[in-house]
Amino acid sequence: MVILMGYHFWRIRKVGGVVVAEKDKDGPVVNTQPHLVNREFVTALVLLAFLFLVSSVFDAPLRERANPSFSPNPAKAPWYFMGLQELLIHFHPFFAVVIFPLSLLVAGCWLPYIPLNDTNQGIWFLSDKGKESGKMALLTGFTSTVFFILLSEYLPDPEILLPFIPSMITRGFIPVAIVIGTLYYFLRLNQRKYALNRSEYLQSAMIILIISYSVLTLTGIFFRGEGMTLMWPWKI
Repeated sequence: MVILMGYHFWRIRKVGGVVVAEKDKDGPVVNTQPHLVNREFVTALVLLAFLFLVSSVFDAPLRERANPSFSPNPAKAPWYFMGLQELLIHFHPFFAVVIFPLSLLVAGCWLPYIPLNDTNQGIWFLSDKGKESGKMALLTGFTSTVFFILLSEYLPDPEILLPFIPSMITRGFIPVAIVIGTLYYFLRLNQRKYALNRSEYLQSAMIILIISYSVLTLTGIFFRGEGMTLMWPWKI
């Protein structure tokens, strides 16, 4: 993290500082110290106080000593890995734990190098049409992820229907191509509908990815019962 932070600050200094919106370029200039430092220090104190309060009110006891001859059912990963475990149910392991995370990491490293020539800067969204496209991306990411989860859950297992085809194809290349094709089609349709520039286009893509992974995580936590079968929470 320290190395990444150093690289981040170096990139900011190299390009001449943080991008300032056109409407704020003629505004008053404030110093990092004390304006920003004091606010961040107070925010950190409030966050620590909140964490101490939560840890005092809610107990988090350790479970019993692990028994090698007994595995809990369901055996779930920690919540921050639950999205990846949910992906393992629907995709080939190589795509779920290698291709997808590696692609997101490469895309995240590539983002700062994407040339942008637009000047619209918002607090939460880039523009009014960015808000509308963001709402559409949120709705699409939620509904399409739920749809694909149900489709994968209740369709026959392709490895049983097509045993002569490698699982790398039936559970790997084919479903990944369907997901990527659906994502690309929606983004292009969204771009044409709202006339999005490159920044707003990337914003819609990020919203879909975040919402989809959140739905996968919540599904694994609350809707997976014994044997990781899909169940309603009150039946788990």
